[in-house]
Formats: sequence, C-alpha cells, structure tokens
Amino acid sequence: MIKLNKNELGFGAIEALLITIIVVAIGGVGWYVWHAKKSTIATYNSVGNNSNSPAIPTKKSAAKKTPPPSPYLGWKVISTGDKVMATKIPASWTDLNCPSNTTGVYAAPDITTLAKCASDNVGEVGMSYADQDLSNGLQKAKGVCDSSFSTTQTTVNALPATRVERIEASPSDNCIFNTQGAKDVNYSIFNGGKSYFLNYRQLAAGTDDLPTFELIVQATTF
Repeated sequence: MIKLNKNELGFGAIEALLITIIVVAIGGVGWYVWHAKKSTIATYNSVGNNSNSPAIPTKKSAAKKTPPPSPYLGWKVISTGDKVMATKIPASWTDLNCPSNTTGVYAAPDITTLAKCASDNVGEVGMSYADQDLSNGLQKAKGVCDSSFSTTQTTVNALPATRVERIEASPSDNCIFNTQGAKDVNYSIFNGGKSYFLNYRQLAAGTDDLPTFELIVQATTF
C-alpha cells in the first residue's frame, strides 16, 4: 500500500479549499450582477412610466340636465259635453259647457270674456266639432269680412290642420257680427269625415292671450 507523505496530503486539502472559495466567489459575483441589473431595469421602468407615458384623462361624470318644467303644470282638463274633444287650460281660467251644445266647450281667463250660451257671443276661446267634412265651406269663406288674412298648414295632435289668422274689417251688411280690429285665430282639422275647430278671438283693446291659446291647441285630443 502506497502512503502519501504530509506534503502531498496538505496540497490536496489546500487545493480543495481554493476551489470552494472560487466557486463561492463566482456565485456571489453572479448574484450581485443579477441583483444590480434587476434594480436598474425596475428603476428605468418606473421613470419611463412616470415621464413618458401619456396621462390618461379621467372621465368626469356628465352633469345631469334638469328638463324644463312642463308648460301645462297645474292646468286642468276640459272637454266637449260628449267627451269627443278635450284639451287643457290654465287652472285659473273659466270654462263653460252649454246644455244645448254637447259638441262644443268654451274657455276664457275670466267671466267677462267667456262665451254666453244661446247667444252670438263666442267668447275668447272655443272648440267644437261637426260630424261632417266642412272643408269646402272653409275655402269659400277665405278673406270674407277681413282686413287681413293669412293661412298656414300645420298639425294638431299629429293630424294635418289649417291655421287661419285674420283681422276683422268694420261691420257691413254681410259682416254684421264683425268688430273692427278684432283678431281671430282658427284651427281647422278634417279627419275621418269629421271637422274639428279651435277658435280664438281677441278684441282690439283686449289682453293678448294668443300664446296661451297656442298651448291649448297643442294639448287638444280628439
């Protein structure tokens, strides 16, 4: 059996120790390099995200628009005696149904301008209908007894309508019910063999309630 002397045994131990130290050193350097690179990348990404990325605007909730109040708020419903026609008028207004006329209804701001039953006084506002088409008669009446006359095609409750605005001429043999300077606005609707009428009459010195009448017209149902 060959025996190693002390020098040979000592050299082998030192060599093993050196190898271990070298391996540990290499591993430590590798870890340091990896850790340093990772930190550098993280820092770069952080700076890039903060400085280069465009700011994403935050969505602001749109302010809710409050719808305007209805012009008919607080108004009351009126109708012809047989309920064929109906509309709305201001709560403060007065309305009238004549017992002898179930196809009409009248309204006015006060009793002094309201129609009177069984008379020629039709008041400020009135609506009525007839169970026949009277469109031909309307055409023939154009311009008669008027100092001015204009016609417009429009709609009332989605139905075609004719709007006539006229100023009454002075009374004459053919126009005995005229009051000079009075303003008349009439809507005529012909549908299904029936004729519907909405009328406004304002004396020359009277209060201008035409804007209210126009709202009444658009609230009318058949």
